[in-house]
Amino acid sequence: VAFLSFALIDPLLVDETGDLLWVRGLVVLATLAVLAVSYLPSAARRPVVLAVAAGWVIGGGVIAVTLMTGGGESRYHEALLLTFMGLSLIIPWRPTTAALACGALSLAYGLVMWWAGATGPVGTWITNNGILWVAVAISVTATIWSRRLRTTEFIGRYQLALAHEELKELDRAKSRFFANISHELRTPLTLTLAPVEALLEDGGDPLSEGQRENLELAQRNALRLLRELDDLLELSRVENSSLRLRIEPVDLSELVVGLVEEVRPLAARKGIDVSHAEVLEASMSILADRLWVEKILLNVVSNAIKFSDVGQPVELSLAREEDRVAIEVADRGIGIPADQLEEIFQRFHQVVPSGTRRQGGTGIGLALALEVTRLHGGRIEARQRPGGGSVFRIELPERPPEGTPVERRLQRQSSDQERRADTEGLLEWQQALRHREDYRLLDLQDATERRLVKRNAGPGERRSVLVVDD
Repeated sequence: VAFLSFALIDPLLVDETGDLLWVRGLVVLATLAVLAVSYLPSAARRPVVLAVAAGWVIGGGVIAVTLMTGGGESRYHEALLLTFMGLSLIIPWRPTTAALACGALSLAYGLVMWWAGATGPVGTWITNNGILWVAVAISVTATIWSRRLRTTEFIGRYQLALAHEELKELDRAKSRFFANISHELRTPLTLTLAPVEALLEDGGDPLSEGQRENLELAQRNALRLLRELDDLLELSRVENSSLRLRIEPVDLSELVVGLVEEVRPLAARKGIDVSHAEVLEASMSILADRLWVEKILLNVVSNAIKFSDVGQPVELSLAREEDRVAIEVADRGIGIPADQLEEIFQRFHQVVPSGTRRQGGTGIGLALALEVTRLHGGRIEARQRPGGGSVFRIELPERPPEGTPVERRLQRQSSDQERRADTEGLLEWQQALRHREDYRLLDLQDATERRLVKRNAGPGERRSVLVVDD
């Protein structure tokens, strides 16, 4: 482009420009031909040859134009300086190749002018050739500098790629560790829960009030631990793409209304009124995994109750928008800082540091909700509510996108590790446990309970509480 654009200046320097325009056109066509050849598969093995060819085509054109416009007395030879600099900075060739290519062009300039008898005055001739050879030296130096920069950049990218792979492997190892430890801990924990529940349900030997309270406390904490292990296991399944959805028709309006009625008595213990807005459509049915949609909603609702003060309302609303349905959960709680509205969906992230926060939690629930919502082809986001509080918005399409991993109804999918770690009876019991109210609503129980152990001190008993304030 530069070589051709200088044709606009030719009329200011010479009288006849017709031949010059032809030479410029031929040089541009030859350069484009070299460029076209470089795209051939066989040319990939000859990059240096193509680079030198491009340099000589352009440089030869400059020498021809210089000869046609006065030879040694022409200023057109200065375009060779631009050619040397451009080739040295753009083409990643070796310094020896740059020296040979640019040196040959400089030598060709001197020989052509001498052969044609167009060297001009001796002083001009010496000056022109001296400047060209200095330009060759500068071009070689620029090539060395450019190659060092490219080498440094390549090494940096290579080390970054290695570090990235190491981090990915560490992340995979972490996921495997969480999955393995969840499997290993879940089985003995289940075996601990089963006899505790058997004792609580056994009517043969009545338990004293203290024994029952201790067993209920053990059961409650074991359920909480089992819930955390299940969340870790599901998160690891999402990471290695082994989570499968059980798709079925789900009436979201019925699900939301039923969920509100189920949650309302628990929220009332904290003085919180959970309500739902009137649904405009009689039915808002979509194809989704009912258990996961319910789990996502329970997670968001329990967070809203957990971080709301006593007496503040929580409201659910439902609306159809084109080919998807949107569910919003609004509260008037402590709210979320604007700079953390996206970070709260990161794994193990907590808005308030765990050492100073009043409420429990591990930072898994919202991360899992985000992954499963994306698996459905939807999205979940949070925003601040005017006047205080926050709003969580969950959007689900009418059906999951093509290619979504789906679990077959007639054949239960389980890993080899699950088959080794769990017996068939335990798997059945664990599946049934997920549907139980005391397991499903565990987060809400934690968010609304007043005390873990009932007051049962007798008239003659006294208890002490040590309060340490930093």
